[in-house]
Amino acid sequence: MQEPHFGMRTQGDEVRTLHTNVLPLIGASAAFLQLQPESPFQTHYKTMVTSLIAACVYVVTGLASIKFNGFIKEVITEVSLLSGLLSPLLMFLTMFPLLGWVCLVL
Repeated sequence: MQEPHFGMRTQGDEVRTLHTNVLPLIGASAAFLQLQPESPFQTHYKTMVTSLIAACVYVVTGLASIKFNGFIKEVITEVSLLSGLLSPLLMFLTMFPLLGWVCLVL
C-alpha cells in the first residue's frame, strides 16, 4: 500500500469535504424556504416530510459512522451522504420545481 504524497487526496479527505459542503447546503435550503410566501408544508407536504426525514437520516448516520469501522462504516457513510444530498434537493424541488427536476434527473 502506498503512502499518500503531498497534494494527493485520500477517500477520507473526499468524504470530509462532502460533509463540510452538505451541512451548509441543508442550512441554506432551509433558510430559503423561510422566504416562501406560503408554507411549503401546506403546498408540498409529502416532499417536505421526506426532506425532513432525509435530513434526520443524514445526521443519525453521520454520527453512527464515527462509531463503526470497516465495511459497515463505508456503507453508513454512503447512506449518510446520499440522504444528506437528497434533503436539500427536495427542498429545491419545492422552491424551484423546474430546477429541482433538472437536478434530480442529473
